[in-house]
Amino acid sequence: MSTRIPRRPRGDNEVCTFCQRGVPLVGHLIQGPAGVFICDLCVAECNAILSQEKKRPRKASVALPRRVPPPIEIRKILDDYVVGQD
Repeated sequence: MSTRIPRRPRGDNEVCTFCQRGVPLVGHLIQGPAGVFICDLCVAECNAILSQEKKRPRKASVALPRRVPPPIEIRKILDDYVVGQD
């Protein structure tokens, strides 16, 4: 069951929350929750950004060790770098 957010009546004084353009300057103005609006021009810009992000190669994630050392081994390694904190 989906919960619908109540919408308030729209008027000609509504503006895009992102670019601040009013109804006369944009083709469509889409109302989101809590009185947030986005125009078709900003939606097109968002789609272009997402399209570019998909084309960009992702950074390689940090490889986790195959085996997590037990705490005593971790302590030995850290003792080489951390001095005087017993």
